[in-house]
Amino acid sequence: MGKLDEAQSAQFADKVARKYGLPKGDVIKAMVAGNTSITVRGQTFVLDDNQLAQAAQRVVAGGVEVPKLKSYIERIERLEEEKAGIGADIRDIMAEAKSNGFDTKTMRAVLKLRKLKAAERTEQEYLLELYKNALGMQLELEV
Repeated sequence: MGKLDEAQSAQFADKVARKYGLPKGDVIKAMVAGNTSITVRGQTFVLDDNQLAQAAQRVVAGGVEVPKLKSYIERIERLEEEKAGIGADIRDIMAEAKSNGFDTKTMRAVLKLRKLKAAERTEQEYLLELYKNALGMQLELEV
């Protein structure tokens, strides 16, 4: 069975609702959730229609494959949680470095420069010096 578009999903839900005497909205909710049973007014109906199991895997609501979208969202959420943990670890290391007398702004600038390729880094440093000189910000060292 191929993917169901929104109209086909609605027709299939209508067919199942009539077959089991259930509210169509409850059938659609079950399809979107990937359930094979529905509880209405305390009574559970097992939807044993073979097509339902296939359709639940391919439900399209508003032109969106719900299970696939849900999978992407959950994967991104897990990565966001990991990212937040890594961010906290980086802040801890920066705090430790600061407590040992290191300038964290300069450390961040060094980290940014290390990400660049050598040619890009040289170009950026040259432009920075050029702009500083143009604005009269030359470094004057007293010896």
